[in-house]
Amino acid sequence: MPAPNQRHITIHRNEKELNELRSSGYKYSFSIHAYDRAAMRELSGNGFKLYTFLKNNQDGYRFFLNETAVYNATGLQKKAYLAAFRELVEHRFLIPQPNSRTGFDFFLIGESTTISAAAPDEPEVNF
Repeated sequence: MPAPNQRHITIHRNEKELNELRSSGYKYSFSIHAYDRAAMRELSGNGFKLYTFLKNNQDGYRFFLNETAVYNATGLQKKAYLAAFRELVEHRFLIPQPNSRTGFDFFLIGESTTISAAAPDEPEVNF
């Protein structure tokens, strides 16, 4: 049973969509993937920190998220964490699970995210 400040998160990495994006010939710049670029454009800095914290988990991973774990990894204070969490919900990166008060599904690509915002015509940069 989660503590009142915890939310149950299930990670969905959208592997099919990501593989289609990779095979479409999209060129990566500075090793930033198209879905990360789109998230950077949609989210605030703190929202992107929480997005990055969540995206670094394996597909299907389920865990209880709490502000202490996020603070230890990102430095986000409670108020910033709560605002970032709301932002991910608003942009549909986090979707409430039906029939659950604390359950959310996390997706790398928000429902409103357009990958075209990631500027796929940028040249590839090699170091």
